[in-house]
Amino acid sequence: DLKLQFLYFIGARPYTQQTKTKPLTMTMTKSFSSAAVSRACWGTDMEETSPNLFQYLRNWVKHGVPAPRNEEEIQQYKWLFSFLAFCALWYAVDPVAASWVFNPWGFSVYTWLFWFSAKQWSLENYNDFVMYILRNFGFKKLPTGPIPGVADEMDLEPIDFFYLRVNAVIDMVFLSVMTYLAAATGVVFGAPDAAVVGTTLNYLLTTSVGFAVHEVVRILVSAAVLILISDGCYAVLHWAMHQFRSMYHAVHRHHHRIVRPQGGLVDVRNYHPIELVLSSSVFVIALSLAGATVGVTWMSALIAFSGQVAANVANHSGYDVRFLTFHSGDHEMHHRVPTCNMGIVTYFVDKLVLKTYRPYAP
Repeated sequence: DLKLQFLYFIGARPYTQQTKTKPLTMTMTKSFSSAAVSRACWGTDMEETSPNLFQYLRNWVKHGVPAPRNEEEIQQYKWLFSFLAFCALWYAVDPVAASWVFNPWGFSVYTWLFWFSAKQWSLENYNDFVMYILRNFGFKKLPTGPIPGVADEMDLEPIDFFYLRVNAVIDMVFLSVMTYLAAATGVVFGAPDAAVVGTTLNYLLTTSVGFAVHEVVRILVSAAVLILISDGCYAVLHWAMHQFRSMYHAVHRHHHRIVRPQGGLVDVRNYHPIELVLSSSVFVIALSLAGATVGVTWMSALIAFSGQVAANVANHSGYDVRFLTFHSGDHEMHHRVPTCNMGIVTYFVDKLVLKTYRPYAP
């Protein structure tokens, strides 16, 4: 069984529905099929086989770049290929700096593809785990009624698959940089003991409750601060993408083709690649700001990142999920009324700054 799992992990052997040892994507969920996860993680649609690395590469060759069908998709392609041309020009002018950003670990092609496959596999199973919790632990569907002219489920089109494949590569670049910084320095951004707030927190907790508890509390506080800053920064970016008409139609409009998000990670990742670059950059900025206050270790960054992914999956699951100030219905409301609710987790910027918060209503 372990051998089969390892072969699947490296992309050398796919799991089929008849395989004795099945991955989490097939054992934990029934209504949320492996094919749906395949669309989100690999940009392909396979009903009987959970996709692996070889199938992912084959689909790149098989499907290529779909032709734009209208003026809006032409504008989307212009933005995307202008960005890719900029990256190519940067690499030609300064290959050392560009190579560090695109491949900071200095992986060979085969090693890079191995970790790429591992990242995709992890996303599949994490998404399935969150969806399993929502389906089997008493969470109910949001009571949103039928919307005239809008189908309950949106069929994915060739351009959706194309963006999903491109986003998978951008994800890998972003995660490579973050993990490299964490491994090289022990922290992602900032030194907790060097920051004023971090030093004060460190002194109080160390002298009162002991080192072990102090470390746990500091990690949780750091993760919470990172989530707040990241959510606030993203809300401003999200608001800007709605305010600037050219950016909205060329970049963000693609994601708003989804009016009733229910596909979990499928819907989360179905956006223009430029939007992924912008939102990833916002996360880096949030890391810098959080590092300058309480400090961000690799563990607190991992907790914050995992929490935000889980919140995003819940936001696009169609389930009614509530935790502290978080309510998945608020983001579902944004898909129906795009001028409201720009945040993802807390919406404090919507409430206090942008004045765009609108409570969920069926």
